Amino acid sequence: MQTKRLNMMKRFISLFTSNNFKLRTISALIMAPIAIITVYLGSFVFDAAVIVAMAIALYEWLRMVAPNFSTRNVSIACGLLIGLLAIGGLISLTLGVWLLAVFTVFLFTLSKFGNGLEKSSWIAFGLPYIGGAGLALMAIRAGSTPEFQFPEPNSGIMFFLIAIVWASDVGAYLFGKIIGGRKLAPRISPNKTISGCIGGVFLAAVCGYAVAHVFGASNIHYVLYISIILSVVSQLGDLFESHMKRKANIKETGDLIPGHGGVLDRIDGLLFASVALFCTEYFFGIVWQ
Repeated sequence: MQTKRLNMMKRFISLFTSNNFKLRTISALIMAPIAIITVYLGSFVFDAAVIVAMAIALYEWLRMVAPNFSTRNVSIACGLLIGLLAIGGLISLTLGVWLLAVFTVFLFTLSKFGNGLEKSSWIAFGLPYIGGAGLALMAIRAGSTPEFQFPEPNSGIMFFLIAIVWASDVGAYLFGKIIGGRKLAPRISPNKTISGCIGGVFLAAVCGYAVAHVFGASNIHYVLYISIILSVVSQLGDLFESHMKRKANIKETGDLIPGHGGVLDRIDGLLFASVALFCTEYFFGIVWQ
C-alpha cells in the first residue's frame, strides 16, 4: 500500500512538472476566457465563433479520413458547412437541419463519383457529425426560436454544458495520469484508463451541479444524473475520435492549439455532448424550466 501511494505521488509530481502539462495549461488559460466571453455575448458573436470552429474541425476531419480528397472538394465541403450553419443560426434551424441532410447526400455523391474514393461514407459523415453539433450549440444558446422553445437562461445552460465537457476532460486526464491502473479501451486509446473515466465523471458531476445551482436550474435534483450522462457521452466522443485517429495512424488532427492538437482534438467530446443535451432539453426539458 505504501509503495502504491509513493508511486502515485511520483506520478503526481512528474505530471505537474512536465512540459506537456505546462503547455496545455497555458493554452487552456488563453482559450477559456475567450470561450466564456463568447458564450456570454451570444447572438452573432457566438454563432460566428461556432461556424469558424466547426469549419476548421471539418477541414481536420477530412484531412484525417481522406488525405487524398482534393483541395477543391475540401473547400466545397467547408463552404457547405458554413452555409448551413449560417442559415440555421440566422434564419431557421429547421431549414438548417434539412440542408444538413441534403448537403450530406451531395458530399457523399461528390466524393464517390467525383473521385471514386473508398472513404466516401466517412467523408460525408463529417457534415452531420460536426454540422449537427454546430446547429445544436447555436439552438441551445439562442433559446426560444420559431421551431424550438428552450428555457432561460440560455447562457446558463451553455455554461453548464461547457463545464461538464471541460471537467470530464480535465478529470480524466488528471485522475488517469496520477492513479493509472487498468486501461479503458487499449485497442482504441492506450492512454485512457478506467480511473480516468471515473474521475472525469466525478468532476463533471461536481462542476455541473455547481454551475446549475449558480444559474438557477429549477430541476436541480436532476442535474447530477444529466451531468453524469453528458460526461459519459463526452468521453465516448473522445474515444470515437481516438478510434478514427488510430485508423488514420495519426496522433493529432492538427497543431493549431499547442499541447492540445487541432480544433477537432479539443472539441471531440463537445460534439457528442451538445447533441445529447439538445435532445434531452428538446424532448424532456429536465435541466432548466
